[in-house]
Amino acid sequence: DPEKRAVLRWGMLLIPIVAQMKLCGSALQGLKWIVLGQFANLVLRPGLFALFLFLAFSVFSGAREAASAMSLQVLGAGLALAASVVFLVLVAPREVWRGHGEYHARAWLVSAFPMALTDGLRALQGHMSVFLLGAMSTTSEIGLFRVADSTASITSVPAAMPNIIAVSMIARLWAKKDMARLRRLVAVLAGLISGGVLVTTVSVLIGGPALMSFVFGTRFGDAFPALAISCLANLGYALFGPSSVLLNMTGHEKRVTRAFGFSVVCNI
Repeated sequence: DPEKRAVLRWGMLLIPIVAQMKLCGSALQGLKWIVLGQFANLVLRPGLFALFLFLAFSVFSGAREAASAMSLQVLGAGLALAASVVFLVLVAPREVWRGHGEYHARAWLVSAFPMALTDGLRALQGHMSVFLLGAMSTTSEIGLFRVADSTASITSVPAAMPNIIAVSMIARLWAKKDMARLRRLVAVLAGLISGGVLVTTVSVLIGGPALMSFVFGTRFGDAFPALAISCLANLGYALFGPSSVLLNMTGHEKRVTRAFGFSVVCNI
């Protein structure tokens, strides 16, 4: 299908752009600029995409095609990458540019491979249901499920934000072998994550049918059962606290990879 092929071509361009943006963001977090390190990817990129969509479809009457939307996504991501590079150049101390790098390539690769594999499995897990539905059901049913699954991700925001902030903190405390403060941090994170996801899940479950119909249209009210199941799944995951982040930041990344591999098999 020419239209689908065009979408995929634009989508392929996103991969290196987002990868470089996340590298800059990780460097900023390592320099203790936690919020700034997430701003380009989590706020600026989707914000620019939404703005470009509005301008294209409302002001300039752009073509309402998936390929056009994906091209605007690439444009927004490119500008967000440029902004993240500027952020890093501005806040990095002078010693970063004057000093000599210290490399532990073998050790880094040993840790990086299972972590990359975990991210791949996480992405596969997130999209596997859509792939399977594509082979078994209609396009309209896939659309309903995709909208429900994406909407359910709202309930996991209270889990994602504390984890993002905690990554560098956990690594720092582990490096210092400060187990008492690390235990307190993990306990606080577990409470924040569980409580936050519980509140958002209950809110979505109560207002779900009306929310889907109001935001997406009356036909999308049929997506509510899938929305409810996905919300409850997010709540179940949140009740285990920041376990995967804790394992990744304390040298147990292979355990996380095995766990995600097992869950993908179970899902299929």
